[in-house]
Amino acid sequence: MSVVIDMDLPPEPSSARKARESLERLAGGVPYHKLEDARLAVSEIVTNSLRHANLSPEDGRVSLHVEVADGLLGGKVCDTGRGFEVRDAPSPGGFLGGGWGLYLVDAVSVRWGVERNGMFCVWFEIEV
Repeated sequence: MSVVIDMDLPPEPSSARKARESLERLAGGVPYHKLEDARLAVSEIVTNSLRHANLSPEDGRVSLHVEVADGLLGGKVCDTGRGFEVRDAPSPGGFLGGGWGLYLVDAVSVRWGVERNGMFCVWFEIEV
């Protein structure tokens, strides 16, 4: 199975839901629990972009790329924000505090990381 999802998302709260819903195209070709892991990762990373990148409606942009091939579901969320430095291992800020997003991405992914290529991107891979 080789499936590609590419979409641009406006910097607005509904974009995390739209990104999550776009993964419905993978249903039936990816095991359900792996699809749920991908939905969680995409939702958390898009939400981080929306909350922390200080994107304006006029010039802010978030993009989503998801690809399933060769036993891997790979995802990448990019935005026009400044980004952040990666710590050794993400850790949550307490039960009710923030900081759970990348911790959860780390938990469901076999690999994840960041890159800068004109935009700031967080990518992940899940074995399917």
